[in-house]
Amino acid sequence: MKIVFHEQFGQVWTDDVSPYVFTLITKIPPSSVLAVKFFQAQIDLAQSLQKKFKEAYLISDFSETTEETRELLCYYYMEFIPKLVKNKISYISFICPPSSFESLPKEKKEMLSQAPLGVFPTFVEALAATNLKRSMQLAQRFEDAY
Repeated sequence: MKIVFHEQFGQVWTDDVSPYVFTLITKIPPSSVLAVKFFQAQIDLAQSLQKKFKEAYLISDFSETTEETRELLCYYYMEFIPKLVKNKISYISFICPPSSFESLPKEKKEMLSQAPLGVFPTFVEALAATNLKRSMQLAQRFEDAY
């Protein structure tokens, strides 16, 4: 396991044998500087995994936070999703109640619906969905090669 960011509010890591960026967020970052560092760590790790594996996926768990915190995190992520996609994150899995995104404005919800992401209540479901997406993409690449 390779931890690239660790603070009281959250961490970012990879198992270093798969193209997965894992994050755990337990509360809102105490400053905008730390929030930017946290999100930048995800992007930097994704770029590193992209170079190594030619693919990268994000599994972000904020299921242990309060409802108010989840709502704020959704807004934070809305700003970073385009950067994650631009940096070739193939699929994003959020672990939180689907209701966390209900308070977003209509235009943000529309933007979310176009992003390669899913919202899951448990880590097991998020990992299974991410593995399925990865398998489908690997099969497509294999098929395209022949």
